[in-house]
Amino acid sequence: MAISKGKLTGVRVVLAMLAVIFAFYGIMHLFFPRQFLNMVGLAQEPLTYALRTSLAFTGTLIICWVIAIGLALKNVLGSRSLVQAIIALLLFMGAVGIYVDFFVTKQAGQAIIDLLFIALGVLLILLYPWKKQAR
Repeated sequence: MAISKGKLTGVRVVLAMLAVIFAFYGIMHLFFPRQFLNMVGLAQEPLTYALRTSLAFTGTLIICWVIAIGLALKNVLGSRSLVQAIIALLLFMGAVGIYVDFFVTKQAGQAIIDLLFIALGVLLILLYPWKKQAR
């Protein structure tokens, strides 16, 4: 069975979109924590040392995922496990984000981004050629 060029292109487009979104998030977490808090509707939170440190660690982890997505883009078919990890990350981030938005902070301002993460994870599941392929 041949690999559909359209599906492979779709996987690459989704991964590239994720790299851009995650790079933006990582940079906001690392270098612009106050603006990030304003963006997600938590402007009233004091920017304590603990919060600043937490945002810096989170930004670093997000940038690491940008690198992982770049590695997956380099060889999409050979990076099946990495694509699976990216899908798990997206679904987990989306689900936890929705929980935090609606039940912890009670501000649904970022729920659209969390739903986007879930949608992109499902899209990757649908587009990726999961069957063993002869290379």
